[in-house]
Amino acid sequence: MNRSVPSILFLACAAGVARASSSPADDWLSLDREIASLAQSTSPAQEGEKKGIKVSGYVKTQYDHSGDERYQPEPGTDLSGVGFEGLRVTFSGEIEGYELKLSIDGKDGTFKLKDGYVRFALAESIHAQMGQFKSRFLFSAFASDEKLNTYRRTFLGNAYGERDPGLQLDAQFGPLIAVAQAQNGDDEAGDEWALTGKLILAAMGQALEKQAGGFGPEAETALTFGLGYFDDGAIDNTSALSAEAMFTSGPLWAHAEISDQDDGFTGLTGGPAKKAGSLSDTTPWTATLAFALSEQFELVGRYEDEDDSDDTTTVLAGVNYYVNGHALKWQLNYATTDSDDPEQDGDLFTLGLFVAV
Repeated sequence: MNRSVPSILFLACAAGVARASSSPADDWLSLDREIASLAQSTSPAQEGEKKGIKVSGYVKTQYDHSGDERYQPEPGTDLSGVGFEGLRVTFSGEIEGYELKLSIDGKDGTFKLKDGYVRFALAESIHAQMGQFKSRFLFSAFASDEKLNTYRRTFLGNAYGERDPGLQLDAQFGPLIAVAQAQNGDDEAGDEWALTGKLILAAMGQALEKQAGGFGPEAETALTFGLGYFDDGAIDNTSALSAEAMFTSGPLWAHAEISDQDDGFTGLTGGPAKKAGSLSDTTPWTATLAFALSEQFELVGRYEDEDDSDDTTTVLAGVNYYVNGHALKWQLNYATTDSDDPEQDGDLFTLGLFVAV
């Protein structure tokens, strides 16, 4: 039996006798307060301080159009239709300093786990993380899905943008951030690891790792450098090095990245770099520049050199309309790709809509 029930009944009887001379209205108001107080005191004890679960999500949808073979959904069929880059629901919370993040993507009636990890402090400036998350090898891969100033990532960011289970240690010492990650990699739960090391230097202002553009025309000056190392021990010759820089000041934002891959990436089928097979034995680079005309409008330009045998390059131009910052925005992108391989040539128009709550 619930022990709070007889306690509440006893309190009710005692309160009725004690207030025999008071008005009925005062009796009931006072009794309500005491019953509520007793019910609270007899509720189950909390095992730790909880901040509750926060739920957020977004829809990232687009209209794509292209008449080129590179983008054909089926042979002989031009691309012209609406699709989704993401339908995301995210749950986050904290208990006793342990932070939880769980995010799920839903497409075509199926759901897939994205982030799913717990993060906690080991010391004042040192944190650990365990679960499923992204590699931090490149800013363009690690930047939040909802904080991009082009509708899609750079091809380098896309190649290294997969989540994978693992462990992470990161430490911040003034402007320097050091990150070490060991993820399951190509052999999944086998005895080899996909290792990522990252050094981030916030040379001026805040570190810019998580957001690409959209800072508005009066952004504070910030300059961030990054050096990265990646290797998947399950496959030979899958080491890679990266160097990059991100800068913002007033209306100007810029990002440049370069990555040198060994020749074994074609063998990868899993892990955080499972989409990097086409980068095997190449040193591709990208450069992106954005200019905020106002709080609402931003112009973006990008150049990408894949450093492949077909000399494939892509130029992108875009305009963003920020209705409410990165939480609600329209993005119009035009990308044209030039290659010695005719099947890789092509133009793509994208009108994207992003809404986050």
